[in-house]
Amino acid sequence: MGHIIVPLVTPFDEISGEVNFKEAENLVDYIIEKKYCDSIAVTGTTGEFNTLTVEERIDMFQVVQKTVAGRVPLVAGVGAAPIKEVVRLSQEAERMGYEVVMVVAPYYCRPIQEGIYKFFETVAKSVDIDIMLYNIPLLKAALEIAGHPVGPPRSPLYKAKPDERKLIEKHLLRLGVI
Repeated sequence: MGHIIVPLVTPFDEISGEVNFKEAENLVDYIIEKKYCDSIAVTGTTGEFNTLTVEERIDMFQVVQKTVAGRVPLVAGVGAAPIKEVVRLSQEAERMGYEVVMVVAPYYCRPIQEGIYKFFETVAKSVDIDIMLYNIPLLKAALEIAGHPVGPPRSPLYKAKPDERKLIEKHLLRLGVI
């Protein structure tokens, strides 16, 4: 995975409200041709994952993967409240050749730390690719998962606000991950 990850927006048709996959292809080509990044994240927060069905997200994964054609590494945003959806999206992304899945902690409900850990552990056990812990500041409990006694589920990759990185790095250093 590269160092500069562009979070791809999900374009919608102004009239029908359906995902505009052709425009997604155009955006991907433009971003890569202009060298704006060395990785692309699909269906994360900027990609409006919460407004898409699982099928639309899988379709976006496919369209972007086909359009990228190996030119840059891909990150699949697989955040969802139901763990079954997260696992399904993670497995689909891995099957398509995505390098990383970006997983947000369970949202809406506020699980205890062990529940958050089990959530990430379930995802980690379902795929063999790296997992990016996607921290959303309102879900501060997600940060504590890095300090779990058995360490983070797979990878030291993370997405966080700059002022939170020191806290995450402290946990990862303590665990010997970085």
